[in-house]
Amino acid sequence: HPHLSVIDNSTDFPTKMQRAISAMKRVLQMPIPLENERRFLFRNFDMSLIPADAAKIDIVQTYLNPHPVDTGARRVRSETLEGETSYHYTHKGATNVVGSVTEPKYPQLTRAQYEEYLQDADCSRGTILKTRYRFPFRDRTFEVDVYESEPWKSMGIVKLEVEMDDLSEHIVMPEGWILEDVTDKPEWSNAAMAAAA
Repeated sequence: HPHLSVIDNSTDFPTKMQRAISAMKRVLQMPIPLENERRFLFRNFDMSLIPADAAKIDIVQTYLNPHPVDTGARRVRSETLEGETSYHYTHKGATNVVGSVTEPKYPQLTRAQYEEYLQDADCSRGTILKTRYRFPFRDRTFEVDVYESEPWKSMGIVKLEVEMDDLSEHIVMPEGWILEDVTDKPEWSNAAMAAAA
């Protein structure tokens, strides 16, 4: 599921209910459409570290030319999971908080709409190909992205992204993982990586 949230038993029941409500509000974009995300470079990645039951999603991500009025990064992407492909449009806007962007939700695209958007692809940016492994760990949803497009594939770049309500929250990581927090390094955003490709 694209918005999987795990509400574990680490708190009392009233707090657990509040956490569930917060998770629903985040998906429904209430009260404002913010995405709070920490990102990490996975320094010792090996497929053996990924749970066998993780969802495997093949992603093709294409950035579009800037909007004539609205600032922010525009992109479309296809996501293929178990042979089924879905298409999505995203327009992220900057905030004053590192790791936080505005991200209004848009309806899923048809294939024809997706292909129409591709006509407006930003030719100065490369298309990002990656395989995403999504799985729950503790009370978080982890998304591990293995990059399949160059130069990132040859460099062995793998990133972990974790969404949260509050960027100051503590994240418990699986034992043995070696990670470098690059949330505050804009060059490791997907938009910047596409521009450098």
